[in-house]
Amino acid sequence: MMENAARRRTSVFLGLVITLFVLLAIQLFNLQVLDVRYHAAAEENVVKQRRTEPVRGEIYDRHGDKIAYNIVVYDLEALYVAMEEDLDTESLAGALGIPIAKVEERYAAYLEGINTGTISKVRKYPIIRALDTTTSMRLREQLLDFPGLSLSPSSRREYVQ
Repeated sequence: MMENAARRRTSVFLGLVITLFVLLAIQLFNLQVLDVRYHAAAEENVVKQRRTEPVRGEIYDRHGDKIAYNIVVYDLEALYVAMEEDLDTESLAGALGIPIAKVEERYAAYLEGINTGTISKVRKYPIIRALDTTTSMRLREQLLDFPGLSLSPSSRREYVQ
């Protein structure tokens, strides 16, 4: 009789523990898969990656004459989630000193990539590459007028003619 009661208590306790674990598993599935709020929060907490280019030295020929060197250029990058409104491509082209058609073409390609999903909304994407220092400094003064845009330095190899 006592053995039967102990076995019944053990069965009830084991059933209770299994039921709690099943409920916990269901709640975890709900939070991780079904609840959209946490997915949106995870999208905002994407790890920020920075591309670091290796330092490249100057190249000299056997007579000591320089044949290749590096210059600093800047890439204009867009971050979709930080952009508040439609980009004023006319003002941006004026600040960059390049044709409006080129800026509109690059921006349209960027938006198409965003809409098709080939470009992430939470990662920076270069719209215009290899801006010289003068142009980038002129643009840096007006960068607050273009939310979501930023400049990042990169290196370019130049060769002596």
